[in-house]
Amino acid sequence: MLVRDVVAGYSERLLNTTLPPIGDPEPVARDVVDRVAGFGPLQRHLDDPETDIWVNESGRDAARP
Repeated sequence: MLVRDVVAGYSERLLNTTLPPIGDPEPVARDVVDRVAGFGPLQRHLDDPETDIWVNESGRDAARP
């Protein structure tokens, strides 16, 4: 996958620059893909079959009946 290749290349560029380290590259790659091709921070919940997502109508508080 292109994103994983770019993230891996970032680690190599760290050796010659002052870029900040990213730690574990897998969550970084997943976050980029989710933001670009998915629904951002909601994507991990949408991918999890054990998660229920409820959507309220606009302007309605979840606590009100």
